[in-house]
Amino acid sequence: ISKLVRNDSNVIFVGTHVGAIAIPTAKIVKSCILIEANPQTFDLLTTNIFLNKVTNATCKNVAIGERNDEINFLLNKVNSTGSKREPAVKDKMYYYDKPKTIKVPMVTLDSICSDETELYDLIFMDIEGSEFFALQGMRKVLSRTNALVIEFIPHHLRNVATCSVDDFIGLISEYFNQCYVPSKDEYIDSKDFLTFFSKMFDAEDSDDGLIFTNKRIIF
Repeated sequence: ISKLVRNDSNVIFVGTHVGAIAIPTAKIVKSCILIEANPQTFDLLTTNIFLNKVTNATCKNVAIGERNDEINFLLNKVNSTGSKREPAVKDKMYYYDKPKTIKVPMVTLDSICSDETELYDLIFMDIEGSEFFALQGMRKVLSRTNALVIEFIPHHLRNVATCSVDDFIGLISEYFNQCYVPSKDEYIDSKDFLTFFSKMFDAEDSDDGLIFTNKRIIF
């Protein structure tokens, strides 16, 4: 992250959890928007913000998606980082700990970040399969963003979003022309995105944080 931001950067975290990554980042940038859908972990996030004396962060207890609405949301008990939008396919891997289902408000990121003069050096997104929906509602923000860190997990694409690799990568490639894949230590040009990530999908290969940028950055 330190290679993607400066002390005058604006940063957005979508799926902040309790702030383990966001809080150290907030201390080295100008401002942060921290978004967390799970009301239980959101309470811990705001507590951690207070305890760490972070004064440059705005916190939002909402889900980010393709429209302004309300959605069903799973509160996982064993691993709260796995809490997610209700999957389209009710695979047992998402329900093994008998999570509670609640309603949470959902908004587009474009509606939160409506100031079109505001630029962002980084959007860091970890929302357990809702990335495809979030991308649909953040097109204006993406056009003003230099880097996107985002999960790539085949079973999330298949079961939570029910989208193809083409659908997912197509939304991203409109705004970024380079990608670093940490799990494989490879740099990919946009012309090769679809082929490369289709192979990952078919092999069930996941990555916790693909790094999409507008120029090649050596990590």
